[in-house]
Amino acid sequence: MSDPSLIIYDGECIYCQNYVRFVRLREAIGPVELLDARSGDPRVQEYWRQGYDLNEGMLFVFHGRVHHGADAIHVLAGLSGSNGAL
Repeated sequence: MSDPSLIIYDGECIYCQNYVRFVRLREAIGPVELLDARSGDPRVQEYWRQGYDLNEGMLFVFHGRVHHGADAIHVLAGLSGSNGAL
């Protein structure tokens, strides 16, 4: 059996921290689709029509529930095991 892969990262590097949080999130909830709010994807337009201002915060849709802005960050932080801001 081979040793597991290893990532050694700088815990003070914001990019490294965010990458590790994303990996932990995927471990906790499975695959995560990333969608650029400026992509023109019809799903983005639907959330705009529902009243979500994507210039004021990101969306996180989890188990059919939409989390927006600070709520999205809070839920993502909890799921990724983070005790700070993403």
